[in-house]
Amino acid sequence: MSVSLGRVVNLNQFQTENLADLEARTAETYIRSMLIEGNSILSSLFIESIDPSASIKVNYWDTSAGNQSNERFELTGHELITGGAPITNRVLVTRIHNKPNVEVIQTGNVTWGLYITVVSSFASEIDSALVFDEEIYDPITNKGMIGAALDRTNNKLRFLTTDSSGNLYVTFGKPNTQAIENIIIVNANTEYDYTFPIDTVGFFLHNRNKGLVKCSYTATESATKYLSIFPGQVYTEEGRDIGGQKIYFQSPIANQVLEVISWS
Repeated sequence: MSVSLGRVVNLNQFQTENLADLEARTAETYIRSMLIEGNSILSSLFIESIDPSASIKVNYWDTSAGNQSNERFELTGHELITGGAPITNRVLVTRIHNKPNVEVIQTGNVTWGLYITVVSSFASEIDSALVFDEEIYDPITNKGMIGAALDRTNNKLRFLTTDSSGNLYVTFGKPNTQAIENIIIVNANTEYDYTFPIDTVGFFLHNRNKGLVKCSYTATESATKYLSIFPGQVYTEEGRDIGGQKIYFQSPIANQVLEVISWS
């Protein structure tokens, strides 16, 4: 059973109204209908106090050709609030027709008020595409924007592209800088490390001498969980951001040389 917050609210553009006066309320679902002459609503939920076990969730919804018994289109709502009072939570409700409704689902004891203004300057598809971090995806109401990047070689904008499985294509430009390091593994069974230069996008490691070289991406693991590079072998990797990362390595034989070539 729902509790009405009052008569139907009729507002023109830029008019303001309390959908719910600030007062203490007990657990219930509160509703109110509106007639709005505008294209968006700026809604502010003010919570003065809230019990530790209480919560409050505000939902806006409307209808089109259907009536309230068989059509309900979910609009933007306030996030679920369980604490932090006093607090004001503000959202922009867009894509409305002229007959939106509000639903306030409350558990426990909460002192709150709901204040709205009919606005137009924010009403756009960009606003309706904005989402909260870790918000659950709704394929009916959630939208997204196409990502684009500037190609500086010809001053053109290009869309980001994916393959048929939805994997993003990522490519790196041709390397401009190469770096060569010859690292002497002075002591046997002793871990050494090397940090790749900033902006490194690829490298290869070459074992110059006759001893095994054991490599790892994690400190202290080059003796227990490692990649083996046997004498004369090369290990290579490219196609990702490697700059600033470290590799760790050692050999069971002293005075080995690890050749490191990287490019950026």
